[in-house]
Amino acid sequence: MFATMKIFFRHLTLCLIPLIGGFAAGNIFAASQPSCTSLVGPVLAAKCRGRMHEYQIWFQLGGTAAGGVMAAILGAALEARRRRTVSNHETHTEGVSA
Repeated sequence: MFATMKIFFRHLTLCLIPLIGGFAAGNIFAASQPSCTSLVGPVLAAKCRGRMHEYQIWFQLGGTAAGGVMAAILGAALEARRRRTVSNHETHTEGVSA
């Protein structure tokens, strides 16, 4: 029971990495930008706001892609470590007969 929950939480954590990366990238971009009115003036502020939303979406997409790559690399490393541990355990128990 504990082993299946451990596997579940490992996979859940790996699935959350891209979501957290995209959310963080979008919020960091939005927080780092001053208001549109101060950038371009009151006349073009509406157009600037739409452009800033578009850039925020692109930053979220990039953060999600980077998080997906990180999750894939981390998942592959964890799987290789698990297989190595299982194969080492099997080779050590082959010589022992019950």
